[in-house]
Amino acid sequence: MTIESMRPEDLADVAAINADNIGDVDPISVDQLAEVLESCRVALVAKVPNVGVVGFGIVVDSSCQYQSERTAWALAAGEHDLHLDRVAFDMNYSGLGLGLALYNELDDRIFNISRDAGTGSITLTSMVQIDPPNQHSIHFHEARSFETIDSAVFGGATIALTCKTYADA
Repeated sequence: MTIESMRPEDLADVAAINADNIGDVDPISVDQLAEVLESCRVALVAKVPNVGVVGFGIVVDSSCQYQSERTAWALAAGEHDLHLDRVAFDMNYSGLGLGLALYNELDDRIFNISRDAGTGSITLTSMVQIDPPNQHSIHFHEARSFETIDSAVFGGATIALTCKTYADA
């Protein structure tokens, strides 16, 4: 398994994985994904040899050309630098450590953004469904030092906006 930068040729696979995870992520078309890819801060894919893309993660800021309703809310909810727009996986590859590997690479890239910005720290927000609760996501974000800063209801589900600070120490 590898984690690498998302490329335009990955977008159809990313869109299909996204479609299989509606509820956890907002719908998005291949064309909208192309807009995001052009203006996002970080876009990664998880690939399995002889299979291809089995997961992805995208980090945006307020300059991103396409924003879903939930992403627009998250980016407007305070003075935060970056937002983890979406993370999704092909559930046929669950339990292989892909989420951990993807988040570790995201962490590395965000630390580099923080260091290059020279501001001392940078913040990342992420959304977690708390009602009905997505226990796996709640525990995963807590373990990675995300703290809840706001919440809102989208489509009948309560979503917590969580935040993590990356210091360029």
